[in-house]
Amino acid sequence: MNNPFTLIDSRLENIENLLLELNSKQQSASTHQPGKLLTISEAAEFVNLAKPTLYRLVHLRQIPFSKPKGSKRLYFKREDLAAWIQTGRKRTVAEIQEQAADFVKMPTKNAKG
Repeated sequence: MNNPFTLIDSRLENIENLLLELNSKQQSASTHQPGKLLTISEAAEFVNLAKPTLYRLVHLRQIPFSKPKGSKRLYFKREDLAAWIQTGRKRTVAEIQEQAADFVKMPTKNAKG
């Protein structure tokens, strides 16, 4: 009969290796180079869109991109894409109410007082 402690030890070692591998992948994904340009495939993955959708947005000039002169390749800055995603942010009801309250409090230029 096999020693149960040996079995437990080997399983724990496997779990430890999996956790170390996962941690390593996570660190490499989070330590992107700030100035690194993304390819169309990398950009599509970053913004979670299909490549044809990304090509359409480029064609309509609705997304920031770079295309060197004489090149057919498209490049994207991660920071530009993150900012582009943020432009689609919708305000919460509380933010809209606060803006409306601020607008009502605003004095008018032609008010006599």
